[in-house]
Amino acid sequence: MTPPARRPERPDRARLVRALERCATRDARRAVLVRAGEACDEALVETLAERFGEVSRRDLARASRLVDAARLAAARIGSSGARAHAARLAGLAAHHEGRSAEAIRRLETAAKLFRAAGEPLSEGDVQRALVHVATLAGRPEVARRALRRARAAYRRAGGADPWRRAGLLVNVGNFHHARDEHRAALAAYDEALKIYRRGGHADREARTLYNRANILAALDRIDEARADLETSGRTFRRRRERALAVQADYALAGLDLLEGRLDDALERLEAVRGRHAELGDAWGVAHADLDAAEALLRLNRLGEADERARRAEPFFRRAGHHVERAACLAVRAAAALGRGEAAAAARLYRRAAELDRRAGNPVAAALMEVGRAGAERARGRAAEALASARRAATLFARRGLRSRTARALTVVAEAALDADRPETARRAARRAREIARRLGSVRLEFPPTLVLAELERRAGRRRAELRWLERAEQAVESMRAGVTSEESRLAFLLDKSVVYERLILNRLDEGTAESAREALAFSERGKARALLERLRGLPAPPSRADRTLLARLEQLERRLSVAEERLEGGASGPAGVRAATLGRLSDERAHLLGRLARRRPLDALARGGPPPPVDRLLAALRPDETVLEYTAAGDKLHLFVARHDGVVALPGIAPLSEVESALARLRFLLGKEVLGEEHQRRYGEFVARACRARLAELHALLVGPAEEHLAGDHLRIVPHGVLHGLPFHALEADGRPLIDRFAISYAPSLASAVLLERSARRAGAAAPLILGAADAAAPEIDAEVAAVAEVLPGAEVLRGRDAGRRALYASEASPPVLHVACHAFFAERDGACAALRLGDAWVSLAEIYGLNGTADLVVLSGCQTGRGAVHSGDEWVGLVRGFLQAGARTVVAALWEIHDRTAASMMADFYAGLARGLAAGPALAETQRAFCRTTGHPLRWAPFFLVGDPRFALTEGTRRRAESGRTAR
Repeated sequence: MTPPARRPERPDRARLVRALERCATRDARRAVLVRAGEACDEALVETLAERFGEVSRRDLARASRLVDAARLAAARIGSSGARAHAARLAGLAAHHEGRSAEAIRRLETAAKLFRAAGEPLSEGDVQRALVHVATLAGRPEVARRALRRARAAYRRAGGADPWRRAGLLVNVGNFHHARDEHRAALAAYDEALKIYRRGGHADREARTLYNRANILAALDRIDEARADLETSGRTFRRRRERALAVQADYALAGLDLLEGRLDDALERLEAVRGRHAELGDAWGVAHADLDAAEALLRLNRLGEADERARRAEPFFRRAGHHVERAACLAVRAAAALGRGEAAAAARLYRRAAELDRRAGNPVAAALMEVGRAGAERARGRAAEALASARRAATLFARRGLRSRTARALTVVAEAALDADRPETARRAARRAREIARRLGSVRLEFPPTLVLAELERRAGRRRAELRWLERAEQAVESMRAGVTSEESRLAFLLDKSVVYERLILNRLDEGTAESAREALAFSERGKARALLERLRGLPAPPSRADRTLLARLEQLERRLSVAEERLEGGASGPAGVRAATLGRLSDERAHLLGRLARRRPLDALARGGPPPPVDRLLAALRPDETVLEYTAAGDKLHLFVARHDGVVALPGIAPLSEVESALARLRFLLGKEVLGEEHQRRYGEFVARACRARLAELHALLVGPAEEHLAGDHLRIVPHGVLHGLPFHALEADGRPLIDRFAISYAPSLASAVLLERSARRAGAAAPLILGAADAAAPEIDAEVAAVAEVLPGAEVLRGRDAGRRALYASEASPPVLHVACHAFFAERDGACAALRLGDAWVSLAEIYGLNGTADLVVLSGCQTGRGAVHSGDEWVGLVRGFLQAGARTVVAALWEIHDRTAASMMADFYAGLARGLAAGPALAETQRAFCRTTGHPLRWAPFFLVGDPRFALTEGTRRRAESGRTAR
């Protein structure tokens, strides 16, 4: 049962192999072999073959030198055995480099030479390798013939030993796998496993488990496949077979991709890439980069996808791997198209198609032509796009590739729409959608449904358009499953938000009270969903029945993703049931999500379910408050005025271009505070007048249209797009700022406002936490900390280096208040780069996301701590978002540079209001009104704003402790 031992190497042979590896030219290698004399024997050729197996994935040039050295040595030796070993090595090298026809030819030659040399075991081993090579090359007749000859050779040798029989069974399994004969493949692998287990060959057992995992995955037995891969990986690591351990992890990443766990896959692929790099395995590094690029593209993380594809492409170009290089170019093309670079995308798709044709893959080339057609559409070349997509659709249809036919027909429909050929567009879109429906694929169904909706809009059939748009929106909601990381959720709606815009416009055009509610509902469904799904601490612990429901839903989503992935990628799986399975799984997921929404609406949100119904959100509002929710659709800004008793829609209150222009003028002025006291002394009055004029202009555009509907004493603002970061509380009419009339708070969405307000109140046993990180540039921070501590004498106060990263983590104990006075950083283009400068380090937004809880009220008293960047789906990203996700109910932060002494005074007054029993919203409003009367300059009194629940108030116990502390002093 013991496999043949590796031939011991003489020291001079090892040195000889290393010398041959280093020789850059054939003449140099020939000279080394001449000097070797008797050491140039068959054993040297075998050693060269063994060394090839060690370096082939790491260094293609060195591997090529070894192959050439083996040929030269065989020619010098002249024996059939030496020539056979050299031919086998050349065949394996050709296989590794993707030259399958040459690999088959050379391996067949090696088998003949071994037979002539009277070495039947070696002949059987070569035929066994040929089974594997021919199987991967799609040559079943060659594989079947090699299998017969391998068995015959082993019989002539008097029977193969058990490990050779098991190895042949593994190759038989590979052969059946390639022919989608999964049951036969599984039986062969299981038989091989029995042999290896009886003989105690853990390494070969692990390799067979790895192969069996591929079959189990193809049979949709994903959990069993994952278990096999984890077992084999552990064995490889225990035996220090690092390359094989990485290969097992790579296969686990493939399962993550198959199950739609894209972020898990990306994390695993990054680790796999690092280990391949440590091993010097350029092939593994390039493939990990390519897989990561394709996953990032599916998540709309275009810049990262393009970077990974660019990183992988040079290896495939050098290695002559046309298919993989074409895949890299396709990722880059799709990323370019997503960024609006249509001409570059068209060029890249054309190059990718040429590579696929060169590789003899017309189907892949046609798929690239579909991508190029989309790029040509974006360039305004509708006729060219239409012709290209039609050719691809015809090829796919002839080959029975239904999912790809649907994709091509969708592009045909879109191009026909651009070319003003509505009937052509309608026929193609209906055919594409019909195929998608039969297959049960929401990914394929979404784009043609949008085309059909647009056709109805152009024909003026509003109700028919609505029906199609609602179906498209249902598809988007289904696609949310499996998108888990912050980066991926932020990018998810990049190419899908159009459906919400069209739904809003459709309902606003209806002009009824009911359609106004429906429009607001669609605004909410497309706004800040990623934040809504990540708000912490809201649901109560699930019951056993609820845990069962959540587990069923998670398992179902994984199975659904596997079925979808098989359909999209053409991966093998149980034949004949994929479409029916996909449709059934989609229906079952919708049913379970509906049940979860009724039982645990917040958990349903986290699984990609819709926000609570509008009626429920309105019912949560109090009679004394009004909500102004803005949304951009088309080229206009629209406004919803929501109160507890209904919604008023004000469509088209202003052109977006006019609002953006007014905002740009205001933001230019808001940056003047940073210019210092001398600038303030000289130009302060002029800047204040100009600033107030811009604020009045924006009041007329944004609040004026809703004036007659404003009521109560509290106003909640739900901004959209460019309006995020606008100080609505400072907008003024007739010289009076809005804060004079209302206490004002902000929320990313109406649903988030309601859910934050309903989050569980804490007991308030912990003391407030005050952190101050003063430095030479902001010495007044110490005065601010002292002023706040004076109002809250029971608070824990940390300054300087003590107010560092560890101090921030202390807020996980959920104090009622966390006050942070420090510098902050904000990047205009990427809110995720925001950070706080604490006493010992910069603390990034990612670290804030990682907090396991924080205070109910978080006050960020630092310049620009309230700034953010807008991502797709109207996700506003910055420090405020980080603390809301970490568990805060209410966050107070600054929108621009703040004057240190003014900030210290304002914070003292704000906390004094809280200590008197005021809620956070009224306390901040009272403070701002007082400072407005004193300074009159919006840059001084208006930087702070409140996001979240304005009704947060200190508990009676906290106020009592504060009062007793002041009395003691």
